[in-house]
Order: sequence, then C-alpha cells, then structure tokens
Amino acid sequence: MTIMELGAMGEFVGAIAVVVTLGPIIVKLTGVGYPEDLSSLDTLSETERGRLRQWQIAQHTHWDNMYYQYQPGFLDEIERIMADDSLGSLRKDPAERVSGSTAG
Repeated sequence: MTIMELGAMGEFVGAIAVVVTLGPIIVKLTGVGYPEDLSSLDTLSETERGRLRQWQIAQHTHWDNMYYQYQPGFLDEIERIMADDSLGSLRKDPAERVSGSTAG
C-alpha cells in the first residue's frame, strides 16, 4: 500500500467521521426549523454546538484559503469556477462558466 493509498483511505475515514458526528446535528436542527428559525440553535447541547461551530470555522478557513491561493494565480480558472459553483453561482450552460458571459 502506497502513501497515496493510505492518504486516500484516511480522507475517506475522516469523511465518514464528519457524517457520523454532524449528521445527527443537522437532522436535529432541520427538524426544528433551522436555518429559518435561529432560535432552534438553543436545542443543541454544548457539545453539539461546539461541533457545529468547529465545522463552520473549517468551512470558512477552506474558502479563505481558496481565495488566498486564487489571488496570486495558484488556482486554475477551472478550480475557481468549481469554487464559485459550489458557493451557489451556478450558470445553466457550462460554456458560460468558462467565458463568464450569460445569454439572455
């Protein structure tokens, strides 16, 4: 087993751990009205609230790093588009993503 295979296995195990720990929290929050009703955050225990906050910090750090790498040109245009798409700025036609123009 190579170091790449071990790394891939570690990422997979980490992803499973995230789903196992955050899954019940997300299910609980959406069941009581989150994100429309922020008072539903009061239903979380201190441990659950800490896990959710750590996940939020990790997501913020990830997008901050993506932006930091994009500024000096370390990320390709495709990687930038993928980052934009995952933030919700999807355009209907993939060709428009590359050109940056929209028809209509």
